[in-house]
Amino acid sequence: MGWALRCAKTAKEILRDIRAIYRVELPDDDAGREVAERMLEYLAHAPNATRRSENFLDLWCPWMREAERRTFLKRAFTSPPPRYTADENAECLGTTYERRQRLRHTQIGAIDVPKEERQRRTKERKRELDRQRRRRERQAKRKQTRKQYLASARARRQEIRASGLSKATWYRVRQVGSPRILLKRRDPTCLTEQAERTRRSHPTKETHLRSET
Repeated sequence: MGWALRCAKTAKEILRDIRAIYRVELPDDDAGREVAERMLEYLAHAPNATRRSENFLDLWCPWMREAERRTFLKRAFTSPPPRYTADENAECLGTTYERRQRLRHTQIGAIDVPKEERQRRTKERKRELDRQRRRRERQAKRKQTRKQYLASARARRQEIRASGLSKATWYRVRQVGSPRILLKRRDPTCLTEQAERTRRSHPTKETHLRSET
């Protein structure tokens, strides 16, 4: 991001903060002049600098005399691009963390929460938003959640124990779709059906010769 766009973005956030605090116009005191000077420093290096600077003074500093006005403009347009940090801008405006979040500032910090803590909270908020997004995607695709998966696995284990079959046999029976799943492992009927199915699926040599004749 170039200096002109960065200054324009910061000036937009400062103006948003001024509207939230003062509503109509800046106060005719040292605090109001400090905020006006900070705003002019950014506007002087943003696109349409002259027009935007004069409009700002007309709207927010109508009490400023012409000589003081020219002094402010000259100082802003002859100074290098501002290199204030986000916390320095917050200190000038008195921006709190609550107001920063409400106005969605990125170029202005907060006077009550340091930068490291703001970064930590931003990461936590991003992780929470990612979890919510993934949850919505799973629900849209009708995928099971971890809790639903564990409940299904628990019910499946109970069903395998109740059938009396081994886990591998239970899954094979489930794929075939045989009603033998309801029978016990040592049930003679179950063993007879299994032997008969094995004989049909794996014919012996004698069976081959008999079929050829």
